[in-house]
Amino acid sequence: MNSASLPTLLATSFEFPAAKSKQGNQATAGLACRIETAFQGLDEQREAWDNAVIRLGGSIYMSYDWTRLWWQFYGANHLLRVFVFTVEHEIVGILPIYIDCMRVWPFRFRVARLVGASIPPKVFNPPVHPQWATSIFEQILHQLFQEDACDLLSFGPVSELYAPTNSLIKVCQEKTTLVCGATLASHSVHTVWYLPKTVDEFYQSLSRNERKNRKADLKKLQNEHGVKID
Repeated sequence: MNSASLPTLLATSFEFPAAKSKQGNQATAGLACRIETAFQGLDEQREAWDNAVIRLGGSIYMSYDWTRLWWQFYGANHLLRVFVFTVEHEIVGILPIYIDCMRVWPFRFRVARLVGASIPPKVFNPPVHPQWATSIFEQILHQLFQEDACDLLSFGPVSELYAPTNSLIKVCQEKTTLVCGATLASHSVHTVWYLPKTVDEFYQSLSRNERKNRKADLKKLQNEHGVKID
């Protein structure tokens, strides 16, 4: 068991004139970027999306159905940007982001956040392959700050154990023509439980008496409540 903080990275841009968003595919050294502005048409990617979340260590809040349903109920009056990065047809990064356009006359602010970002804080950890993290964040910052004319990117909360954060900070520091400042704001802490990879490994870690008691409890549940195991 371990405790980790929940930081959010806040990146602010220089002021750019409003630009029309360019949709399509971009590529950088084998990395292809697909940008979607709606969930319609993404159903065929559901299995590949969720497999990528599991493979790349994302949280359930980045799963396809979670983000799709959140957007369905809370996405009104916002702009959607779903970034899907692939290398040789394998997903190496998925970042669903929405843009909130706030107006306080005579000013207008565009804030980009992860789809699902709300109170209370949740651990998002978007699925991003560490090998491609730098190129992925470069393209995201370019799209959000230059093409979509965003003023602020709120990326998180993510766990302090989330390795791609370092790549994002590095890109923010290097892209001085896009980003004028980036800070980490800590929200809270979360608890991480390190478990065996399989159920069999878990049971093997128990004592003989403990395994016997577990089997007895399971049998009692099955007899009294008709419990089934899938």
